[in-house]
Amino acid sequence: MGGISPNDLVRKWWKLGQKEKAAEWLHRSAWSYGGLYDGGKLNPQSSQVMSNLVIGTHEANTLMIRHEIFVKRLAEYGKDPANKGVTVQVTTSLHKMFEETLPEYAWFCPRLHYKVETLGTPDVAANFTYDFYLLDRRLPTRLELDLDELLERLTYGWGNSDFMTL
Repeated sequence: MGGISPNDLVRKWWKLGQKEKAAEWLHRSAWSYGGLYDGGKLNPQSSQVMSNLVIGTHEANTLMIRHEIFVKRLAEYGKDPANKGVTVQVTTSLHKMFEETLPEYAWFCPRLHYKVETLGTPDVAANFTYDFYLLDRRLPTRLELDLDELLERLTYGWGNSDFMTL
């Protein structure tokens, strides 16, 4: 973002070779959500601003995608009594390493806090919080993704799971 490579930023800390890639820009609010609200409507390009980006590992990004998929399914399948789509609000906050961190360095923090809330009167209320450790190297497995889908089907009756039938 802005011509700055996340790998160049972390190369010295992690002692990376010139061709190794370990870091990338992560969206605080997912690009796939359609952007941030700007003047009361979604603006897709607003996802690409520095205030919506943090530095993290590929693995942390993959874990974030797992949660983002659930949020999008919640918005799609969780209907309110009038059979309208549910509004899902995602709020993020940064846990900085030092309180005196300057705003222009907010992209560097070890932890991103996610708060997900369903608004209105949905059939499915799935309010939760989650902390993403942005420099973590743990990678979710395919089994975890399949289990997410199965649990959604069993708990909420959402979608068709093509990997297993009950």
